[in-house]
Amino acid sequence: MVGAGFLIDDLDTEVICDRIHLCDDMLRLIFTKRDLAHVQMITDSLRCSHCKDGYAFEMGGLKVKLEKGEARLVEGGNLAGSTLWMAKGLKNVHDVTGLPLSKLVRTTSWNQAIEHGWGKRLGKVEKGFVADLVVIDPKSWKPSAVFIDGVQRI
Repeated sequence: MVGAGFLIDDLDTEVICDRIHLCDDMLRLIFTKRDLAHVQMITDSLRCSHCKDGYAFEMGGLKVKLEKGEARLVEGGNLAGSTLWMAKGLKNVHDVTGLPLSKLVRTTSWNQAIEHGWGKRLGKVEKGFVADLVVIDPKSWKPSAVFIDGVQRI
């Protein structure tokens, strides 16, 4: 399946950019060799993504524990899912590739809007589009403001 993302030009490739699911070299390969119009950052984030280390829960009958920011199965230690926040994924890709945010941002929203048929009203900062925006603090990479329908909510 990984190879298909490089062989099929119009295939949309979803990527968890936590630097755990994929190593830096694979992130660099995807984001520098793949047409960014067909790359979508996703989080696959579990409910523990906002919790502190030590948080434990069950998922599908399997016990999961958060350790070192990673959600792992208690039995065997396999990765259970992601704890990634979208802004952190964007920072990771920016750090690994050096690509400008102006190019990477489409992989966080615009490509997804197009795939779901919402590309004529969502996913872009442009006149006529719904003003749903998250402003990221450039120092902490955490959301500093959230706008929904053009109204600041946070």
